[in-house]
Parts: sequence; C-alpha cells; structure tokens
Amino acid sequence: LESMRTIYNQVGLDLGTITYRDIDSGYRVIETLDGEGSDLQAMFSESDGNANALNLFFVDELSASAFGGFGVILGIAGGIPGPPLVQGSSRSGVAIAIKPIPGAPADIDTTMAHETGHFLGLFHTSEQAFFGPQIHDPLPDTPENDESYLMFNTGSGNKLSEWQGRVMRSNPWVRHSAGQ
Repeated sequence: LESMRTIYNQVGLDLGTITYRDIDSGYRVIETLDGEGSDLQAMFSESDGNANALNLFFVDELSASAFGGFGVILGIAGGIPGPPLVQGSSRSGVAIAIKPIPGAPADIDTTMAHETGHFLGLFHTSEQAFFGPQIHDPLPDTPENDESYLMFNTGSGNKLSEWQGRVMRSNPWVRHSAGQ
C-alpha cells in the first residue's frame, strides 16, 4: 500500500481510510472472467454496499484460460472507468492476483495502482498492436511506448502524468479535502 500511495501522491491523490473484510473463500481462484454469471462478476457483486469506497479484491489467481490461455493476468478492473458510486454490482471492484507468477512484468503494488487507475478512468498509454495499428491514450502529456509509466500495458512503471492525475481526480470515487 505504501508503494501505491507513493505512486498516487505524484498527482495529488492519497488512499484515505483502508478497511479489510473477508469474503467467501470460493473466490480464491477466479476461473471465469467475462460474461453473465462469471466468477469475477459474482465476486464483484460481493462489494460492500455500505461503504463509499473502491473495493479491491485479493485472490490467489485470475485464470488466463478466459482469454484462450494467452498471457498472464495480474489484475482486472470492473470497468474503465468502474461504475461510479455503485456497490454490489457485477463491475464494482478491482481484482488483484497475489500468487507469485515467475517472470511477471509487474509486482502486486504496481498492479494494484495500475488496475485502480483503470477503475478511476485511465486507459493504457500504449496498446500492443496485435490486429491493427497501435493505439495510444488521448491525453496530451503521456508519451507513447514509455514503459516507465504506470498505465503502460505491462503495468510495470510507476510514473503518472498531470493529465492522468486530472482524470483520476475527476472520478466520483475520489474524495476531495476542503479547499481543493
């Protein structure tokens, strides 16, 4: 959490109050990620309806078989952005895999910050071009193909730009102090 706090402090964000709550142990391994009734959507529906907070779910593993076995899934957000101020929906959360994955491009701390960035409205700064031209986010101050940025597609960087901070600060989940 301290690493995530340091990353977000670059753009004037702090984590606020952190609480923990256990959910059903059946969600330790998320086998299905997409579609009506998937494990991921069922888990996100367990988000705390009484809390005005973003929900991070820590699981052992997010199955890559949902994408035909392609790649490693370190984390996934319920949306870009996630549903604003809605709890208990099939998209209300961010899931982070905590089981170590040899050769993974990012650690848990940057994965948490990266996926939370998605939930707060950030896209990847650059996408890999598998089926067409490479695409980049529309923000004017994020360089293309710079792996040092948190929101690069590998999620291994730790930099955030001022415009990325603006996007995140404008999300309804972000609380502002008096005078901001």
